[in-house]
Amino acid sequence: MPAPKLLACLVALVIVSSLGGGAGAAPGPDASAEAALERALALFDGRAAAHGEATLVLRDLALALDRLSEGQRRQAQALLERPEYRAPTRYVCANVCVHWVESTADAPPLRDANGNAVPDWVDTTLGVLEHIWAKEIVEFGFRPPKSDLDVPDHGPDGRLDVYLQDIADEVLGYCVPELPPTYVDYDISGYCVLDDDYSYAQLGPPGLGGRRELELTAAHEFFHAVQFGYDFAEDGWLMEGTATWIEDEVYDALDEPNGRFPYSPLLHPEVPVDTWSATQPFQYGAWVFWRFLEELFSPDEKPRDPSIIRRVLEFADGRRGAPDLSSLEAVDAVAREHQSNLRSTFAAFGVVNYVPTSFYSEGKEFPKSPLTRSFALTKAKPAIGSQRLVLDHLTNRYVSFAPGAGVGRAARLTVSIDLPEATRGSDASVISFERSGPRVQRLSLDILGQASITVPFGRGTVSRVVLVLTNASGRFVCFQRTRFSCQGRPLDDDLPFLFSARLAG
Repeated sequence: MPAPKLLACLVALVIVSSLGGGAGAAPGPDASAEAALERALALFDGRAAAHGEATLVLRDLALALDRLSEGQRRQAQALLERPEYRAPTRYVCANVCVHWVESTADAPPLRDANGNAVPDWVDTTLGVLEHIWAKEIVEFGFRPPKSDLDVPDHGPDGRLDVYLQDIADEVLGYCVPELPPTYVDYDISGYCVLDDDYSYAQLGPPGLGGRRELELTAAHEFFHAVQFGYDFAEDGWLMEGTATWIEDEVYDALDEPNGRFPYSPLLHPEVPVDTWSATQPFQYGAWVFWRFLEELFSPDEKPRDPSIIRRVLEFADGRRGAPDLSSLEAVDAVAREHQSNLRSTFAAFGVVNYVPTSFYSEGKEFPKSPLTRSFALTKAKPAIGSQRLVLDHLTNRYVSFAPGAGVGRAARLTVSIDLPEATRGSDASVISFERSGPRVQRLSLDILGQASITVPFGRGTVSRVVLVLTNASGRFVCFQRTRFSCQGRPLDDDLPFLFSARLAG
């Protein structure tokens, strides 16, 4: 739980202020149709490393189908079709159906220790999926994957079908959305593919391959099938970020998402949190934002309440008559249910990422965001003249001021800022590191985006004061086939943020 003083500050920090709104959800792909096909072809012929992104590559291909030529469409449909085994297929069902074969390279280990005529690895896979169902559907309340009975090539019934195949090590697993012959809404069914043994993972008992890899991959990919039942065309950073987030909800002890810290807003606050990249997986590192949202808006008696993220998907729901909001609009809607908004919430996100141990329930494992600049003020150098930083949308910057030689115990520091107007997402806070712990104060911008604040700065009583500069803009021209929110072009990138500081006494 957060330290009491910091928690009280955060409550004040997220009180509602103005927001420059988002835009509606987009049905179109995030690149040209030809590029979507090329990415999928490269993925499955080994020319491109997937590193877990196969689901969204195939999702984008499905969205691009009607913009391909007839020949290209046949290529695409072949990639999207369910697996065709070169051997008789068997399946076993519970809440989902697992399909496998007993010969060819796609066969799982055939050991059957309990003599139930089902290979142990198939039993293990089904058991893992049942555990995931119990967590994601029953306990957390997410909508079950949609029935596939409205697509021609459906499974034995409407349950989610999972196929075991010998797939490339880098892919791990994937789910594929299936478009009915005619569809208007964006809640659809899909099927999933998992590796037939995860033997390359070198984990688990002999003959059972990498159970840990199976568990984490299945939790992630099953959640993609869940997402398809809300809006399969939703923004990529939400889909991959929340699918990574839920790995830690289902298998908390493994802390698997922590491996994405190098691509997270914690270590890259200068990268927009809604970034999707084919080369640096920032969309997976975005899971930290969803964890933050969950913990910030959870009731005190339950520090981690997954229903917060479920509520985001409910606002993003693409069914007929549902809100069908874009990712950032959905976040703003959830924040407003908690008397906040996107701008205030993202500003609080910037603050806690510099002091993660004081907020996150597992913050001792989290790295803190790096400083952009550091200054020491002394009796001989009592002021820092105007400085300039440039911020893109949904980013933060951190500037530290430390009391140096000749600064008395009663000294105070005045920090002044000149930012773009608040309607463009500008925000700022200061964190004072006092003996009793960090204290947060949010600056109140005037109509021109200017503000100043004076805080204690006595040497020996304050170790440093950190200015947190925030660009929380959610304004876009949508449907531009970018890889940002609503596939849009940000309206508030490259904004100048000016600041200065001086000793006040």
